Amino acid sequence: MLAITMTQGWMIGIIAFMAVFGICAGVFSALGKKRK
Repeated sequence: MLAITMTQGWMIGIIAFMAVFGICAGVFSALGKKRK
């Protein structure tokens, strides 16, 4: 049970990190286009 919970938490953490990174990259790209 503990191993499964840790694995799920790790997966959720990676997905959340990638989602936040993608959003930040998208916003940064949009701001860069607006500046140019």
